[in-house]
Amino acid sequence: MPTSLVTPVIEKLRKYVLRAAVTLGDASDRLSVAGLTIAAGHEFHSLPLPEKDWSVGHAPLTIVKLPGHRRFLILAKHDSAILTDLISRPETDWRYQDMLDGLPWFDASQSEQHLPQMLNIDGLGGISFTKGCYTGQEIVARSHYLGKVKRQLLVGGCAGELTIAPGTPVLDGDTGQTVGSVLSSAHDGDTRLLLVLHALEGESKRFILGDEHQTPLSLILAE
Repeated sequence: MPTSLVTPVIEKLRKYVLRAAVTLGDASDRLSVAGLTIAAGHEFHSLPLPEKDWSVGHAPLTIVKLPGHRRFLILAKHDSAILTDLISRPETDWRYQDMLDGLPWFDASQSEQHLPQMLNIDGLGGISFTKGCYTGQEIVARSHYLGKVKRQLLVGGCAGELTIAPGTPVLDGDTGQTVGSVLSSAHDGDTRLLLVLHALEGESKRFILGDEHQTPLSLILAE
């Protein structure tokens, strides 16, 4: 997760430990997280990799399979020889790939601003509707079973490499009305953005960013 969310998330999770023999803390001084992308048509034999989305392998490193492309998160100690070898390999921009796969990463400025369904957490398999009890469960379950979420997560694009601040408004290009906001952005030649927009009905509208340049914005399908 982004470093700005580590402390708030740990404090939130500690409320649910209760009598369990669990200690939560920040292990960034001991452990590293690396990303591995395997291009289509290529094989990777250095490590045994889990196949199902969100499945976890534990030997010789902890490896998590992400949804979408063949991408994995690898957790290991800082001095791991295998991890050092992986880091030395050229990789595409990880955050940019997250955007294309519709994974909703965001920083503290966007924390607790949206229902999980608005960020497609349910579509990614990140919500259980059959177990547990947690803060906000009633609202989340009601939205799932009885309601219709009024906002949705979409991937947008702008020409060129732009720096777009989280929370930047998204406007209807014809009426000037605010129809959503930018969750996060990244670029690799072009700019990709995760957008939380009012649910689209019928044909897509013309969108612009609510910045000083009123930058044109297009919607794209997750690759």
